[in-house]
Amino acid sequence: MRGSLTGLCRPCYTPAVTPLTPHLLTGVAPGALSTESGDQPAELTWLRTLVDSGFPVTPLVVVPACAQEFFYQLNNLGERVTQLFEGIDLGDPDDEDIEDLAPLAQELVTGHYLLDEFVDAFYDACRPLVQERMARRPGREGVACSGDRESLLAVKQLWAADWEFEAVWQRLMRGEGVLPPPRPVLLHQREAGPLDGDRSRDASALLGVDVEILGTADKHITRVRPVGG
Repeated sequence: MRGSLTGLCRPCYTPAVTPLTPHLLTGVAPGALSTESGDQPAELTWLRTLVDSGFPVTPLVVVPACAQEFFYQLNNLGERVTQLFEGIDLGDPDDEDIEDLAPLAQELVTGHYLLDEFVDAFYDACRPLVQERMARRPGREGVACSGDRESLLAVKQLWAADWEFEAVWQRLMRGEGVLPPPRPVLLHQREAGPLDGDRSRDASALLGVDVEILGTADKHITRVRPVGG
């Protein structure tokens, strides 16, 4: 079964689902699949290259960074969180202050709903997926979920995880400010673990970098990560 990548994007702030063939992957949701930011962001590019080259990639749904950005705009979260951290020296923060404020910021994210149009679009995008899934950021471990409702909640859980103490603290230590950069979320079938060494060697030769391939029990690729990463 040849893999496919599906993206959820919002032209003119209206959520919509567009089937992304490999040829449309970087054109449908501008910035959604950027390789310029995030943890191990090259993974999306690698997955597209593997799909283009006929590797058996499992169906993937990409919730692009613009969906998180719109969620923040819709609920005025950027301004509200910024106000929450007013009075804190973000250049030299006190860890106790961040420990106190991070859960409050997390509550702002979890306490707001998504638009019905977005939810409907999300459910439509997830139709190719099996029930037992993984939701994750590129290059990161993920959240196990089952079915559409749990998958949607898993996406919000990953958005809320940006406000865990360690995540906030690391942003401030890097001088990035308190607000998290929007990043995409991947959903796919739960993986069984690393695939055979030949698959990883073939992918490494194609991509020009040493990678390890992870996949499902039926040998479909779910994840590409650098060796030692």
